[in-house]
Amino acid sequence: MKKEKITKFVIAMLGMGALFFLDRLSKAWAEVHLRGNGPIVLIKGALEFNYTQNTGIAFGLFQGLGVVFIILTVILAVILVLLLWRLPAKRHFLPLNIIFTMILAGALGNLWDRLFHSYVTDFIYIRLINFPIFNVADIYVSLGIIVLLFYLLFFYKDEELKALFSFRKAKEEKEPETTEEIREE
Repeated sequence: MKKEKITKFVIAMLGMGALFFLDRLSKAWAEVHLRGNGPIVLIKGALEFNYTQNTGIAFGLFQGLGVVFIILTVILAVILVLLLWRLPAKRHFLPLNIIFTMILAGALGNLWDRLFHSYVTDFIYIRLINFPIFNVADIYVSLGIIVLLFYLLFFYKDEELKALFSFRKAKEEKEPETTEEIREE
């Protein structure tokens, strides 16, 4: 195993841990300062912190399916860790490394809440457009998915993605042995 690949993976896991910690810290703050209190208005009519408990997924969809979300999140987390491990340690793949790290941190942040509270703490409310209340982990996941789609559509080549997302070992290409094989190429 190449040292660069291990280093890249460790850095991704440390980054994920830091993002996870920030999410946990923000939710702990919301539990202490917002739970049972009125909202804290940051920008009147536009942005406020308003505590709520969400038993659904992002933005309050599909309420009450906690066990299903736990199973799906664990599967997603395993896939993301495998993808982070498989990513080549090349600068070209740094955006995917960051994106997968963000999505993993967000998924694990909300998984923690579901496992230990049976709900997810949400508290950021954009009143201006009456957007559903969300949290820092939701920002990681949503932003990560949006940026991922951009990169998949406009940056990475199909061959790169096929190699990355295929979990089968790539067949080694054999070198041409005869001059006739060389001419055919």
